Amino acid sequence: MELSNIHSKLKPYILDDKLENYPTSGDGRRKILAYTLLTLENRRVEEKKINIFLIEELENHLHRSMEIALSYQIFSDIIFKYLFMTTHSSLLISQMDDVNLIKLYKEKKVTGKSYIYKVPHDYKMLKQKLNQNLAEAIFANVVLLVEGPSEKILFERILKEKCERYESFGGYILEVDGINFIEYYKVLDALGIKVIVKTDNDLKKVKGNKCNLLGINRCQSLINCNKKNNIKIDSSLYESNIDYVIEKKRYLYDKLPVTVAKLRRNRIYLSRVDLENDLFEVIPDIMDQLARESNSSKSAVDYLQSSKLINMIKLSKLLETDGINRIYKDERFECVKTLVELCYR
Repeated sequence: MELSNIHSKLKPYILDDKLENYPTSGDGRRKILAYTLLTLENRRVEEKKINIFLIEELENHLHRSMEIALSYQIFSDIIFKYLFMTTHSSLLISQMDDVNLIKLYKEKKVTGKSYIYKVPHDYKMLKQKLNQNLAEAIFANVVLLVEGPSEKILFERILKEKCERYESFGGYILEVDGINFIEYYKVLDALGIKVIVKTDNDLKKVKGNKCNLLGINRCQSLINCNKKNNIKIDSSLYESNIDYVIEKKRYLYDKLPVTVAKLRRNRIYLSRVDLENDLFEVIPDIMDQLARESNSSKSAVDYLQSSKLINMIKLSKLLETDGINRIYKDERFECVKTLVELCYR
């Protein structure tokens, strides 16, 4: 059954507060009515046939809240079990689960890559956040994954000077809200999107005097290297002396040049310590200035790590061309330069 242009023959009416009806010619309203009528017709005889829906750019003529409402509908109603849909809207796929994503793009010829996406069990309660981030990223060509808003604010400040229109060139910065890179990485990579990762060199104390190389292990898992690395530590110093932990991180980074180089070849960039400590090695004068102007008794790094979001905004406002160039050219922040290069490629 094909019902062509049914929405063009519909005339919705609006009931006002005086209980009077007035016709409206809104394309969005007509489209919603048309899909409702088709759904009712298919539901009436759904036990007698298999319903297959072919829908092209459902988002046309619909505003934001209506796109989200339709996303809930098409990914939760059993009648849409067999649905083929093309879209340019991240909102329309914000509620997706158990779907086959196919991304079409053109290099020398039109091609496509696909990935069967199912919301991971651990994310069922956080589906909204995971999906909304992912839904926007899959429309990009190059995605830089970062841990949180501090990195995003800093990198966007740098990009404002180095490549202000990076998003129009297919770039995107995605916060993973912590360290859960893998769920984003495997989907984006499978769809042929170039993925860049920037993460901290985290350590985690385990049993006795052992410490898990959490940051390194996290990075290696992205490229299917699941070897779990541990080191010996002095438990008392680890728990009481932050300088000891920082030096241990630097020592590990310098001790594993082959591993770090392999990660870089895969566009995975591990901090020597973390964002703030690495930043201080590049722009110590600007960070000291920020702490002084804020009348803080803390060190520049400690000040930046307290109230991270607010203080990173302050630092970004202080950054001028010289500071931005120093960060952009330093290998500790090569991820930003890589994003720009891939956007222009």
